Amino acid sequence: MPIRQRINGFLLTSTLVFLGTLAPVHAEPKTFTGLATPIITSTLKYGFNDAYRGIITYTARPDQIVRGPTYNSKGEIINEGTLLIKMKTDYRKAIVDSLKAKVKQDEDTLNIAKIQYDRYKTLVKSRAVSVEQYNNWENQYLINVNQLAADKADLKVQEAVYEMCWLRAQYEAIVDEVYFPFGLPAAELAVMKISQLNPMGIEIKMNRETAWKVTSETPIAVYPVNSNKPVGIINTLINFTKDGLKLRVVNYQLPAVVSKKTHKPLPIVKVYPIAQLFAPYPDNEQTGVPVAALSNDDQGVYVWKGIGVKSLTPGVGSKNVFSVRKVYIKTEDIIHKIAGFAQYQKLQPTNKLKRGDLVVLDAPKNLKDNDEVCVNQHRYLFMPGDPVKVVIGK
Repeated sequence: MPIRQRINGFLLTSTLVFLGTLAPVHAEPKTFTGLATPIITSTLKYGFNDAYRGIITYTARPDQIVRGPTYNSKGEIINEGTLLIKMKTDYRKAIVDSLKAKVKQDEDTLNIAKIQYDRYKTLVKSRAVSVEQYNNWENQYLINVNQLAADKADLKVQEAVYEMCWLRAQYEAIVDEVYFPFGLPAAELAVMKISQLNPMGIEIKMNRETAWKVTSETPIAVYPVNSNKPVGIINTLINFTKDGLKLRVVNYQLPAVVSKKTHKPLPIVKVYPIAQLFAPYPDNEQTGVPVAALSNDDQGVYVWKGIGVKSLTPGVGSKNVFSVRKVYIKTEDIIHKIAGFAQYQKLQPTNKLKRGDLVVLDAPKNLKDNDEVCVNQHRYLFMPGDPVKVVIGK
C-alpha cells in the first residue's frame, strides 16, 4: 500500500514491503538418502626431519577404532589416547641420557666454580689475590651458569623429541588406511589416515533451492542403518555442500552385550587365533601365539583361552559370547611379525592350544576362570559410509 507524507515541503510516496520468514519447509515430509561422512579426516605424517629419520616399529591396524585421552579438571592426562604409531626409541633415549649426564657434569663444574668465585671474592677484599684473578673466576662462574642453562634447555628439547616416539589418538576415530606399517621412513612420511567418529556428518544430496529452505527450525530425523528409531541432529550445525547439505549427529558407541547369567554388561575384548607358522619350519604343526595375549604370574606364562570356540575353520562361525580359562604354556624365543600389526611367538609343542583356538589380547586385569567375555567389535551407531534415511519436514 502506497504511503504519502510531507517532509520539508516535499510530498514523498513510499511503499512498505513486508518480508515474512521463509514458509515452513516441506509441508509434507520428504525422505532423502544420506551418507555418513566423517567431518575430520587426517593423514598422519611421521618421522624425524634430521639425520636420524627413525624406525617405525608399530602402527595401529586398519579398521581399528581408537580413542583420545581423558583429562582431569587440572588438565592432567588420566588415560592416554590409543597408541597409533611407535618409533624405535634407542637413538633418542641415548641422546637424552647423554644430556642428563652432561647436565650433571655442568652442575658439578658450576659448584666448583661457585666455591672458587666466592673464595676469590673474599680474598680480593684483603688484596690476597689480584682483581684480575678475581675477575677470571667471576667470568668462569658466569660461563658455567650459562652452560648449565643451555644444556638444561637442550635436555628439555630432546626429552620432548623422545616423547614424540609415541603418537597417540587425540579423538574418537577409525583407522581408514595404513600406508607404512613399519621400517625406516623418509622425513614426515604419510603413515596412516584416520577419520573422526563423533560427531558424525550426514551428507544429503539435494538441489540448492530446496537446501536453502532448510533451517534450524526445520524438523529433521535421521534413521541409522537397520533401525526404525530415529535420532535428532545438532540443529545449529547445518552446512551447505556443493551438491546439498551436511548435517551433524552425536554418534554413540553401541551398548555392550549383557550377560544372561549375571545380567551385567560383558567386557568387550579382542581375540586372535592360534596360528600355524610356516617358514622357516617344514613341519606345519609349528604354531604361534599372539604376543599381546601373553601374561605372567608366579606360575609362569599363560593365556586366556576361549572355551568351546574356534576360528579358521572353513564355513563355520564363532560365538560372540563365551567363557575363558587360564592356560599355562611354554614359548620359544622366536617371534614372527605379520604385516606390522600382529606378532606371533612360537609355542613349544603342547596339547593345550591348537590351531584356531581363540586367545584374549590385552585381557582385563580382573578376569577370572569361567568369566564370560564378548568379542563384538567396538562399533558406533553411525559408521563411515553408512547409507541412512533422512526425513525432512513433518
